[in-house]
Amino acid sequence: MSPGGFADGRDVHVALTSSCDRFQYWQTEVALHSALRSGHRGPITRIVVGCEQPAAHARRDATTHLAGALDETVPPRGWTTSSHPNATTHFVPATPLGTRFPWFNKAWGFRHWAEHSAPRAPAVALLDPDQFFLAPLTQGVLPPASWQLVGPWAAGEATDTPRAGVAIAQKYGLGARWLQMFDREKICGAGTWCTRVTVPEALKHFSIGTPYVVHASDLKRLMETWWAFMPGAYQQDRGDIQVDMYAYNMAAAHLGVRHVTMQHYMVSSPAAADEGWKEVDALKNISCDGAGLHAPGGSAWSTPTVTHACQTYVAYASGAIPRQGGALPGEEPWFFHKGHVPPRILDCDHPLLQRPPDDLFNVQTTVVSRRRAFMVCALHRQINEGLAAYKKKYCDAQLLNLRECVRLTRSGTGSAEFPGRFAKRVC
Repeated sequence: MSPGGFADGRDVHVALTSSCDRFQYWQTEVALHSALRSGHRGPITRIVVGCEQPAAHARRDATTHLAGALDETVPPRGWTTSSHPNATTHFVPATPLGTRFPWFNKAWGFRHWAEHSAPRAPAVALLDPDQFFLAPLTQGVLPPASWQLVGPWAAGEATDTPRAGVAIAQKYGLGARWLQMFDREKICGAGTWCTRVTVPEALKHFSIGTPYVVHASDLKRLMETWWAFMPGAYQQDRGDIQVDMYAYNMAAAHLGVRHVTMQHYMVSSPAAADEGWKEVDALKNISCDGAGLHAPGGSAWSTPTVTHACQTYVAYASGAIPRQGGALPGEEPWFFHKGHVPPRILDCDHPLLQRPPDDLFNVQTTVVSRRRAFMVCALHRQINEGLAAYKKKYCDAQLLNLRECVRLTRSGTGSAEFPGRFAKRVC
């Protein structure tokens, strides 16, 4: 361990934002439990926006799930219960802008929390609700030789420990195109670094997304500026689900908060070259349904910090690879998309997800198909573990249902129990 850091992340306060709906209700509970399961021992806060509304707003400009029951508002009491014994909840009133575009809630929620509830650690990690922990999120722990940096960086310039004016973040494929996408003088004002960022600077410091790990001293001003820039960014790029990320980049540049860009925090896109796939690609075999995801023999393996369930993942039990993404005749794929998870899966009497075959990862024959299988395995296990822990804590024995009977599907036919919900009951 390097000076100033703790391997259990006790010096990193994790915060994640959520709308007050069923779609993100189960996601945040899985995220909280996964943090606990991973061994992360720092403070963790769930920020929930808009619970005073009678029903969650309609998602007009963009969507990541099917409309309907997933948009139902969850009563405040539901957000204060969790399998994580030390998680806290911060409620944020709705913003009218959130009815026009749901990603306003992200910057609005973080801004309200930063203003009204000071973090309890020197470093603050900002996450999305669909980012589930595989390992503790740390600062000042990993040796420099293990850093997966996106550079170039001069000697002594890079760090994995945030300080005033220097933050850490995960590399995303935003590139430098946001420099041309926006009239930055209208958003940031004239004369700031936001308007003068060069392409190399943008690629080095601002092609980023969550997890953002910022120093506590920068949090409030960065969140205030992020929120202030959101309306202008939205007006110039309506409907883009990445607009909050562009607004964050402009806010950070406006304030001169440079980000050291890392790759190891997240895995999400199986085709990405700049995510934390290094350790996954080195694996020979894993148990898909084993307790946690470990190397053969039960020894722990180095792992990315979080899975980010923001895409569609498909893997076949035969290891076959369909051409051009088409379905294989006679073989149903193992599939995951967060929008297809039934809206009431946290209910006591609702079954869990059907687990994939134990060797799903091992039978794959290409790098990309192994990554897809890894995500299918990891997400099914993380979700089932989180749901089961919650139900065991809060459900009466007569109602407790831990049977793994829900198979996510690509078709909309479903079953009588889940009509049109892209899931079917298999037991």
